[in-house]
Amino acid sequence: MSRWHGARPMLSARGMIEAKVKIALLGIKKAMTASSAALPEFAKACEVLGLDPDDLTIPGSAQGDGEAKRFMFWQPGSIVWMLMQELSVIRASILASDCGTGKTVTALGLVVAAAGAKETSNKGLDNPTPYRPTLIITPTQSIDVWYADMQKFYPDCLSMYQFYDTSHTVDSSRATFLIDPSAEELTAFLDKLDLADPKTVWTMVISSYKTRFYRTIDTAYENDTVRQYATKDDNSDDIVGGRVYSSKIRLRFERVICDKAYYLRNPRTKVSEAIRQTNRVYSHFLTATPILNHAKDFRGLLSLIWNPQWQLSGLTSSTVKTVNDDDLEIEYINMVPDAFEDAEWNREFLRVLPHYTWILDPQ
Repeated sequence: MSRWHGARPMLSARGMIEAKVKIALLGIKKAMTASSAALPEFAKACEVLGLDPDDLTIPGSAQGDGEAKRFMFWQPGSIVWMLMQELSVIRASILASDCGTGKTVTALGLVVAAAGAKETSNKGLDNPTPYRPTLIITPTQSIDVWYADMQKFYPDCLSMYQFYDTSHTVDSSRATFLIDPSAEELTAFLDKLDLADPKTVWTMVISSYKTRFYRTIDTAYENDTVRQYATKDDNSDDIVGGRVYSSKIRLRFERVICDKAYYLRNPRTKVSEAIRQTNRVYSHFLTATPILNHAKDFRGLLSLIWNPQWQLSGLTSSTVKTVNDDDLEIEYINMVPDAFEDAEWNREFLRVLPHYTWILDPQ
């Protein structure tokens, strides 16, 4: 075995920072397999939701079949955490609980808790905030699951209208809650909602990802060449460059809840564009697998949460480079030393860092 006994190569200050950061990141990756936000304490979450911590019975759940339903012990904390996210500057959450943990019921619980909180906060106000409906977007095969869970757990308070099927194929018991799948019919339905009536905030519209895009999104083309190319590619799920998208639905929803949100991992798809064009106050994404194979899988959800107002001065598109998967970590390590070479950017970064750290963890 041979060893090199020459002088040890000298690292620049930047090189030392890169090496230390890389070692730290590798240590973190080795030490943990998953990370998540800290949920509120169980007792506190139950207090906020008005639940008996020894029972967890969902109020009003016995109105359907006469049998009271109960939350699983982790659900109250998840609901209150999602509420906290709505109250934070970020106004969004990613609920990445495992499969079978009741993410649908948790999201419905959020709608109920937020609706009750809004009614309470609006009491006595001369100019109360508007009562807006919730939009739920889910794969086609999950629409029935949402409806069944609403009927089972919240039969007496929530209303769910379906913007997907036709009256010829929908179950007869749901026919009165059907909106014909056209932008005109959905607009007419939303226009009838009274934003001053508390009942509106207890109202939900559920649709599928592709129905949302193909029925309610307008497409314009920059030139005829793009139009010809796009026409050949109309069956593709990918976004074609040169198109300009806009929503036919102008009403602002209280929130959009995206089920099976791994559908949105690629930000340049039609389903992602449909969510991006949705006018809403809050955004929530439900998925057991926010990252499937690569860190870049996460960018689709983050791009839908991102608000340009959060942009730090000095952090431009030229600073954050497009890189291959293998180089992703190193490029983002390089980004920090590059930024600190600029004294003015350094001062700005140190000034806002505590604030932006709080945004990511509102507790």
